[in-house]
Amino acid sequence: MFSNIFRNLGVVVICIGLASCTTEKEFKELAAALKSNPGLRAKAVEKCVGKPIDWNAEMREALGWFANSADAKTPRIVCQRYVNAIASGRLSYKDVRSFSQGELTPTMARVLRGS
Repeated sequence: MFSNIFRNLGVVVICIGLASCTTEKEFKELAAALKSNPGLRAKAVEKCVGKPIDWNAEMREALGWFANSADAKTPRIVCQRYVNAIASGRLSYKDVRSFSQGELTPTMARVLRGS
């Protein structure tokens, strides 16, 4: 269950719909843009929360449990943590790629938990 949820979220958020990042170079460019532009971070969070993944009850419950958040707030909390971690350099390209493939690195786990 978690692996499908993480894969879906990771694929969508890997480039937060701002670009179709597939290389480490593109990821680094996105991270730099997010770091330098709070407005872009806010738009990225909104894009993550608003579309293209299906924040169904099962996904909200699973990620809510992991992120220790209330069901209704889970999408925003998870997306904020994810986007901010990319912007700060806390998440590497490898972490994000692993997440998009359904694997949870220790760093990604800490980011989702907010620690």
